[in-house]
Amino acid sequence: MTVRHHVRLARLACSALLVGVAACGGSSSPTGPTTPTPAQLAAYFDSIYSARLAKGTTADSTIAGRVRDLLEFPPAFGAVRSTLTLSTTGGAQTWYGFTYGSLGADTEFVTVAYSDTSLSNVLLIYDEYDNSGQTIYTPIYTRFLTDPSDSNTIGAYTGTTSATAGSFGPACTMVPGLAAASTFQSFDLSTCLSATFTVTLNATYVAATLGPLATISFSNAGFTGPLSGATDAGQHVSAGPTRESAWLARVRALVPRAVRSRG
Repeated sequence: MTVRHHVRLARLACSALLVGVAACGGSSSPTGPTTPTPAQLAAYFDSIYSARLAKGTTADSTIAGRVRDLLEFPPAFGAVRSTLTLSTTGGAQTWYGFTYGSLGADTEFVTVAYSDTSLSNVLLIYDEYDNSGQTIYTPIYTRFLTDPSDSNTIGAYTGTTSATAGSFGPACTMVPGLAAASTFQSFDLSTCLSATFTVTLNATYVAATLGPLATISFSNAGFTGPLSGATDAGQHVSAGPTRESAWLARVRALVPRAVRSRG
C-alpha cells in the first residue's frame, strides 16, 4: 500500500528547532555537550564510506553506496543534523535526522533519520509530489551496515506525512576534501539555497521483528538543509532547472522493489 501525504510550500519564520547533540565520534548515544558541524558529519560518514570501499567486496561496496547516498550527501551540502523525538510502540526515542528537497517538474523531499551513530536503524522518508498526486515511501533499514540486501529493509504498511519548506538562506556549497565528492556532481548548486523544513510522520509497520518500532511518529520536526530549485536569492521558491533529479533517482532506487510495488 502506498502511503499518501500532503506537501505544502510556504514561507516560514526561521525556527529550525535544532537541538545540540553529540559530536560525531564513536559513541552510539544521542546525547552530549557539542553539536557537530555539517562538515564534521560529512567527514564522519565519508570515513565509513571509504573504509567500506577499501574492503573491496560487492557487499561492502553496496553498503558504502547507501552510507554515501543517504547519510553523507545531506551534510556534504550543508544540512544541519537535528534531533527527533520519536513516539514508538516501545515509548519515546531520540534519533538524529536530515532533510533536503528539490523543486522542478516534481516536488520531492527526502528525510533520513538514524537511531544512533552505530546506524543500528535507519529510516528513509522519500516524498514525491507530481501531477498524479503525492506518494511517500518510508522503509526502515534494520541492519544498515551488516546486510546489503533488501531483506533487511521493511516498508510501512500505512501512514501519513507532511512537509513544508521555507525561510531560505544562503547558497549551498559542498564540503571540500571528501572521498565521495566526485559522485556528488549531479547535484545542481546553481539553483540550491539553504532552507528550513518542517516534517511530520505517522507510520505503522507490519513486521513483528521491529518490536518497539512497529509504529513511529514525530510531529513538526525542524530541519535545515539544501533545497534545489530555490532560485530567487531567498525571497521565494520557484521551480528551476535542476540536475538533482538524477541524484534523487539514486535515492529512490534504494527503496526496495517490494516497497515500491505497493504504489
